[in-house]
Amino acid sequence: MENISPIEYTPADYNGYRAVHVVGDIHGCFTVLKEGLGELKEDELYIFAGDFLDRGTENAEVLKFLVEIRDRKNCHFIEGNHEANLRAYGDSRQTRGNEFNYQTLPQIQSVSRKDVRMFCRRLRQCEYFVFHDRRYLICHGGIPGFPPLGIAAVPTSSMIRGVGLYEDMEEVAASWNRRMPADFIQIFGHRNTHLLPPAIHPNVICLEGKVESGGCLRIADITASGLTVREIRNDVFNPAFGLGVPLLVQELRKNRYIDEKQFGGISSFNFTRTAFDKGIWDEQTVTARGLFVDVAAGKIVARGYRKFFNIGEREETTMAALEKTMKFPAVAYVKENGFLGLASLHNGELFATSKSNPYADYAGYFRETLTDCCRDPEYVKDYLSKNDVTLVFECIDIVRDPHIIRYDQSKVVLLDIIENNLDYSHRPLTEVREVAAKAGFQCKTKAFEFGSWLEFSDWYRRMQSESLDPKESHIEGYVIEDSDGFMAKVKLPYYSLWKHMRTVAALALNRTPLKGQLSRRDERFYNWVKDKVDKGLDRVNIIELRDEYFAQTGDRLEK
Repeated sequence: MENISPIEYTPADYNGYRAVHVVGDIHGCFTVLKEGLGELKEDELYIFAGDFLDRGTENAEVLKFLVEIRDRKNCHFIEGNHEANLRAYGDSRQTRGNEFNYQTLPQIQSVSRKDVRMFCRRLRQCEYFVFHDRRYLICHGGIPGFPPLGIAAVPTSSMIRGVGLYEDMEEVAASWNRRMPADFIQIFGHRNTHLLPPAIHPNVICLEGKVESGGCLRIADITASGLTVREIRNDVFNPAFGLGVPLLVQELRKNRYIDEKQFGGISSFNFTRTAFDKGIWDEQTVTARGLFVDVAAGKIVARGYRKFFNIGEREETTMAALEKTMKFPAVAYVKENGFLGLASLHNGELFATSKSNPYADYAGYFRETLTDCCRDPEYVKDYLSKNDVTLVFECIDIVRDPHIIRYDQSKVVLLDIIENNLDYSHRPLTEVREVAAKAGFQCKTKAFEFGSWLEFSDWYRRMQSESLDPKESHIEGYVIEDSDGFMAKVKLPYYSLWKHMRTVAALALNRTPLKGQLSRRDERFYNWVKDKVDKGLDRVNIIELRDEYFAQTGDRLEK
């Protein structure tokens, strides 16, 4: 096999400037930014390393300033993960992030979308340059080394969000320090779980200083004599990251399609049955799904997924719509057949709940099963103390809550790790797997990967012809997630059939006559169950009924 030649990208030469300044995460904090920058000088270069907005209280001022300087040749802007919603706003696309929608957006609406679009066109993935005999790489997320094939081999997502888990920053920095020469310096922001000082290693600088919560704005100043980092304390901040969470609570309370239940100082918000039955879905109702808020503190305690839908259930999830909107690659995960359980840390104690009520029976079932399945509870508590996240589980209880699909034992399956902030965002699958392995949980199963619409549509058609034979191993379906974070569900025919037959069995149990246009298989199963009711059947466990029906009749209930 021939050797692959590296993709040569010559670093930019910035020796024409008297100094280079690299500005860390700003997060809507303008007063401290102006204090740190002073007056911009034409013979000096300014590189802004991403995450310009969100969480702070001066988002409009920051954005207006960046728009004002966007065309200056000595001002360069690197894209961070928080710029995704800014791009969407500029393009008049729906912004999914609640943090942006309820906190940032009301502040920045005086800035025209055109100006925002023009600014976003200036965003870069990284800066790679030489300055006074040293090489520098500036990106937002942080990477562990310069690849043999050159900077073009680094995925955009790695530049923006970093390589590895959020808490792996120190390991990523150590890897760069080991592998790269002392005169090749990487500077990044984005993550700093333990709030380490800027110079993690002589050739690795972290500019994330928690500026939005009263920490410091970090600015690296590079001159002919070397590199120094200034830390400017931010005194203009709100401990609850501005008015985002209180504003969201206020809006949710106004919405008649959202229920609030209060448990001491914690409120849970969920969409109502009417919203579900009538399909009343907007930004608030899809957000209010297992959302727990400490209202007094203005803080999200735990949260589940935003509501997402079956393929074909809504206009935007029809195959015709998905062909135009799905971003590839996309992934299919096995959808487990249980109920949702959430676990986070609140005031130093484990907060484990179902998606609506931490004191309900189902929350108790979840806590018991979680305890039984957890091999290392101290690791889980320590992880949650260092990461403000919710562990999202599917809880399968085969005794107290049997569903449609048969399982051999009760268990919890770790589905995702969701950030406890207004924006819906989750940690990467690698981190989910790592936490599951260390804690002793089963992790969700990645079943298929699709590189194109053709691959996905062919697979989807095959799934719709799944066998109905009860003797075969079956699952509920799949959760699809595309590369833009869009999620949808695929329910398989076997699951859909027996969910329907559970309703038919319940009608027979209650001696309710079948009405409407019925299939012959509905009548066959209804009459069989009704005969068992006449003989004393007093409850419906569809898993047991299905096994007995097949054993007695051999009928696969095909149409």
